Amino acid sequence: MREFTLTAPPSANALFVAIGRRRVKSKEYVAWTRLAGGELMVQRVKPVRGPVNLCFYVAENARRDLDNYIKPMIDALVAAGIIEGDGCKIVRSIAAEWNSIVRDGVFVAITSAPVWVQRKGAAKK
Repeated sequence: MREFTLTAPPSANALFVAIGRRRVKSKEYVAWTRLAGGELMVQRVKPVRGPVNLCFYVAENARRDLDNYIKPMIDALVAAGIIEGDGCKIVRSIAAEWNSIVRDGVFVAITSAPVWVQRKGAAKK
């Protein structure tokens, strides 16, 4: 299990900006991603290989939606090499909850997920 704390990311509504027909990462999002990478290095968070379960404990903030924290947090974990990707074969479950004990930012817990093997040709229910 890996446990660590990161500064709260920008709102999901502020992650990208439109430039013509393209969407690019906002300056705020790029800056936060670099900050998060530095925080992960300082805390010496080691990578977790294979499938994982992610749990985010977020400092209570009545002005933001809880789900706005998830995407940038996962993107930062991938960018820093803490998890191998954000696809369904790697991220097996995500949980997020408001937490009054967390004073600032987001407390993150990553656990290895069991690998369920389905036999080829097995009947699906």
